Amino acid sequence: MFSPSRFGCRRYLGKVTVDESVQGGAIDLRIRNCEAGSQGTYNVQPDRKPRGRPSNQLTEKSSPAVKPAIKESAVPKTVPKVVIPHFIPPPNVPVFDELDDDVVVPVQEEMTDTTSRHHAPTVEDAIDEPESAVSPADNIPPRERQELLKYFTRAEKRKRTDSSAAETEQYSKVVKAMLAQMELSTEDLEILERAFPATEINGVKIPQTYQQAINDPTYSKQWKLAITEEIISLIENGTWKQVVPPAGANLVSTKWVFTIKTKADGTIERFKARLVARGFSQVHGQDYSETFAPTVRMDTLRLFLAIVALENLECSQFDIKNAFTKSRLKEKIYMSPPQGVEVKKGFALQVLRSLYGLKQAARDWNLLIKRELLQWGFVQSLADPCMFIHPQRGIRLLVYVDDVVAAAKEQGEIDWFFEKLSGRFNAKNLGEIHKILGVRVSRDRQSRSLYLDQEQYLRTVLEKFGLREKANKDKKIPMADYKQLRPATDDDTRIDATQYQEGIGSLMHAMVLTRPDIAFVLGRLSQYMSDPAEHHGHALKNLMRYLRTTVTQKLRYGKGGVHEHFVVYSDADWASDKADRKSVSGSVTMFYGGPICWSSKKQRSVATSSCESEYMAMAMCAKLGQWLAQIFRDLQVAKYIGKNANLVEMRGDNQGALALVKNPHLHERSKHIDICYHFIRDLAEKGKLNVEFIPTTEMVADGMTKPLQRVAFERFKAQLGVVN
Repeated sequence: MFSPSRFGCRRYLGKVTVDESVQGGAIDLRIRNCEAGSQGTYNVQPDRKPRGRPSNQLTEKSSPAVKPAIKESAVPKTVPKVVIPHFIPPPNVPVFDELDDDVVVPVQEEMTDTTSRHHAPTVEDAIDEPESAVSPADNIPPRERQELLKYFTRAEKRKRTDSSAAETEQYSKVVKAMLAQMELSTEDLEILERAFPATEINGVKIPQTYQQAINDPTYSKQWKLAITEEIISLIENGTWKQVVPPAGANLVSTKWVFTIKTKADGTIERFKARLVARGFSQVHGQDYSETFAPTVRMDTLRLFLAIVALENLECSQFDIKNAFTKSRLKEKIYMSPPQGVEVKKGFALQVLRSLYGLKQAARDWNLLIKRELLQWGFVQSLADPCMFIHPQRGIRLLVYVDDVVAAAKEQGEIDWFFEKLSGRFNAKNLGEIHKILGVRVSRDRQSRSLYLDQEQYLRTVLEKFGLREKANKDKKIPMADYKQLRPATDDDTRIDATQYQEGIGSLMHAMVLTRPDIAFVLGRLSQYMSDPAEHHGHALKNLMRYLRTTVTQKLRYGKGGVHEHFVVYSDADWASDKADRKSVSGSVTMFYGGPICWSSKKQRSVATSSCESEYMAMAMCAKLGQWLAQIFRDLQVAKYIGKNANLVEMRGDNQGALALVKNPHLHERSKHIDICYHFIRDLAEKGKLNVEFIPTTEMVADGMTKPLQRVAFERFKAQLGVVN
């Protein structure tokens, strides 16, 4: 999935063209098969010695890649010709699952008087991006770079591709939204953005450019078909029209992004091409103004699915095809012709509807779907703007960009919603939920249990970094002590920072969604991304070995768990960071036998006592508990909060911190604490929070604050509700 495809040849095999024919005033959109041009040679990487510790170096013959099975019937032998007459498309357009020879596609074109036309500078085939970008590590001599890399993994050094927002694919958009909720610095977010572009899925190399796709020696037909379907869909929606751009107009560039959609079992479902705009080429105040669009929190998703399992609800998933293009643009945006689409000389494309990659596209789509849902009788949640509830029909929705999850007691209510959705948008019913945001969802309706895992994603990541299932010893815990968590000194050997950052970013996606057991270790390792040393690379590799050992691990929500009722656990490790002596706060919220949300963060200020650090951690958890209680109320299941729907239960293991909550007097230990942390005391006095003491052995959040030995770590995982 992560091996970049490098092609030295550039052959002109075909383009989708828009030309005005002489007769009938129609426009022909077709794939023109051209004679093969000159062929270059492939860029072949030289063989390298196996990396790793010298004592463990083994010479293994790499097995040939297995070509995934693809039905020949799904690929047409010739690309069909598509005739596009001049008329405006109806509001409801069908999904193009297969292309026929005479598919009629509407298009809209604006003609101007030939005497008033003036030619703006043309952009041929958009912008030809370089196939790779040079990272700072590439300036290191080969021998020294190999010495640096061997401390981390055996994976080969990869060429870096352009990391613009337009290249972000299926996992990238999920992870960036989640990382924004983790209160990371801007520098950390920019570093993590380099980790996500996929270069190989199920043995199929993902093209990074349009030319690579149409020149692919094995799957060029599949990629051409995907490109054709995307262009047809955009023209059907009336996404653009041909115009002569005004003088000095900003022409937004575009890029093709390719991926492969997989099923829940990991097999290939279809090849997908997406035309995206390069939003960074827009000008603020001219091409866009407001850009914010909310995304559903992962805490909300897990709580939503836990309620589905508890009440044994019907749960279905829907996908809206080219959702962003359903909303109309308010600004005038001109776009250079995309690669594969030709327009008349001197003309450009005026974008009429939001296109993927435009800065305002997500906001425009969110406002549109929100307006439609409110008209259908849904009520927006106060706690999470991406959750909607229909009070009369009992339908609960989660909207994540163009994916919609619906749950109700009766299947007929979900069918009613799909009828409304498909009547307004080009929606597809994906049936009962099996996979969402890269997470596999498994249900046992009889026992009312639900399981979440990312086995497929983790196997791909581990294979990318050279950790195969039987190549290393099993590791039962991610880390046993603090030895490898110290900052780098002048005497430490440095490793390749870019590769280290890729490893951290790839595992961050799994940690935020389904792997709370690695939250502490990964959080600490992410603090050294700007200057990683040899011992940091060893720690990250040990973490990957642990993930390989526990790759089949799942989160379970069901009866029989250690904690079935809604409880918030708060813990802190006082002054654990030897560099700045700041404490680490940890929290876990449990419901229906599984974790709903978890956190492991360094506190922003230095605590002068363990009591103070615990009190500060509890204050942050109190806010989280009140927010989750509001989610319960919005879902109309406030009864699961507890006997008193207004009272949130919290557990702590520090008697001094609990005394500060219950006793309103100030003394030498607490008078210097900032007033914002006394928010928890105010909640307790108002009867909205009840804090009780539990011993450390029963503290679920203990593993979020420090590395644990094997026995304690196994107990921590059992308390979390993690199963293999």
